[in-house]
Amino acid sequence: MRGPAILLLAILAFATAAQAQPPERDFTVRAGFGDIPTVPGDEGAGFHVVQSLRFEQAPNETFEATFHLPAGRLADTGCTCPQFEVQQDGDLLRVTVAAGEGATHTLRVRTTAPQGQAVAAEVRLPEGVAAGDAVTHVYVPEGRRLVSGAEGQSVACTQGGCTIHWFEGTPPWFAIQPASAVEDVPVERSGDARWLFAAMGLLAGMLLWGLLVQRGMVQRRRRQEVAVAAHKEAAKTETVQVLEARKRALMAALKEVEVARMQNEIDIPTFETVKADLKRQTVTVLRAIEEAHAAEDAKAKGSAAS
Repeated sequence: MRGPAILLLAILAFATAAQAQPPERDFTVRAGFGDIPTVPGDEGAGFHVVQSLRFEQAPNETFEATFHLPAGRLADTGCTCPQFEVQQDGDLLRVTVAAGEGATHTLRVRTTAPQGQAVAAEVRLPEGVAAGDAVTHVYVPEGRRLVSGAEGQSVACTQGGCTIHWFEGTPPWFAIQPASAVEDVPVERSGDARWLFAAMGLLAGMLLWGLLVQRGMVQRRRRQEVAVAAHKEAAKTETVQVLEARKRALMAALKEVEVARMQNEIDIPTFETVKADLKRQTVTVLRAIEEAHAAEDAKAKGSAAS
């Protein structure tokens, strides 16, 4: 009896471990700081987003794929195929795989951004890839927390020191920030209503702006016109409590506008405009929170030294 019992326990343990691991899909996104364990090679320092596309290549035919690059610089590309070419046009990367024998190959594209305390990213599906064939893995180290408008699952990293969050379907927008910067602040019930009204007011303003842009009454801002150090200015002029309040209102507005789009209450151009602007504001607030905490730490160290 002892032998079968041990075998049964081993099978159960293997099944549990298999269930706990994030799934793989034809399009898999992995994001994290430093070396990502499940990605070949060592990515080095920085925040990395790796897109992997598995595809079937027909015999004697080329294969083409277009990737949307998130914020950051293109670090490298790779393919299990013998020969391929890449052409970048802004935030689009077109990959052409040379004709060859019919086989299953995997394309890999990695972008890298500086390793700050707070980072944010969003990956769009490559052209022709269905949401059901996609999954996103986000590696969050200890001492940091994931913020996202989507519901996912999580499991501890096998090597320890981090948590893997994964989302099946269309890759969501997400941010990673210090855990201390996103602790929920207890509020009274009347405070909840104030957050709701603030989020609704912000959303209404963004929807109006999107409609004005759509109708050509105002011009869409170019990236060059956005102040590079907006988060530094916000960190100087607003308290951490105010910045945290802004973050909560922005996150609520992001969720609200996504629900409105799913229910066809707003059209796609308006949704894209509003969502992009909300994300820019959220990233600015996250960086401002990081800047404010850094200033507080420096002030505390200066007081201790004196």
